[in-house]
Amino acid sequence: MSRLTLKSAREEILAKVAASTASRPAPTPADIERPQDTGIGRAEPIKRPGQEAPAELIKQLETELTRVGACFHIASDSIAACDYIRGLLAKDGRQNPVVAWRDPIIHELGIVDALAEAGAQLFLDDDPGTPDEFTARSARAGIGISGVDYALADSGTLVVFSGSGRARSVSLLPPVHVAILKPEQIVSGLDDLFSVLGAESVDGNGLASAITFITGPSRTGDIEMTLVVGVHGPQQLHVILLATNPA
Repeated sequence: MSRLTLKSAREEILAKVAASTASRPAPTPADIERPQDTGIGRAEPIKRPGQEAPAELIKQLETELTRVGACFHIASDSIAACDYIRGLLAKDGRQNPVVAWRDPIIHELGIVDALAEAGAQLFLDDDPGTPDEFTARSARAGIGISGVDYALADSGTLVVFSGSGRARSVSLLPPVHVAILKPEQIVSGLDDLFSVLGAESVDGNGLASAITFITGPSRTGDIEMTLVVGVHGPQQLHVILLATNPA
């Protein structure tokens, strides 16, 4: 194509653009300050920690957890939560012993006493011994019980921070992982999570040295794309949502 043809094509395109915009009135300052609301890309308000998740967010979390193979249970109170865990123990005698975080929620729910009454041997991540010894106990345990820092409703993902008394072996090594969640810990997705974490960092709370994202039981697939559950982690994930905060 000659330079003359290219110039003519360019001039033709510019002429069409000019013609299409000439009939449009120039935007006024009011238009700029209050652009037309099309509803496209409108972000939902971010739910901050301490604000209880709305019912639709809880339902979405339940749907996604079920989709990825986890079990979701809403406990009306601490007794119901303990009964659910005792039920897991009763299903298979090999679930004994149990390892758990050293976390206020474990004591607030009365899980220590409930498991003692059920005859279960419980090791908390504050018992005497070295971290290696607790890891070895976790490898022999049937159930690991942990809290949760956040849950992402749009993917059914649990977000767990590392820290003292929060050994990652609790959620990684036992074949059954029980995660205890409060409604105010549910956020919509990663965007909301990053916004919340950014706010926490600005407030001076800092972030954990490691953050674990858990989406359903452990899965792996071989070269033939055969899905196998529980090879590199828990075979079962049970999420207990507390309907009310423990007293």
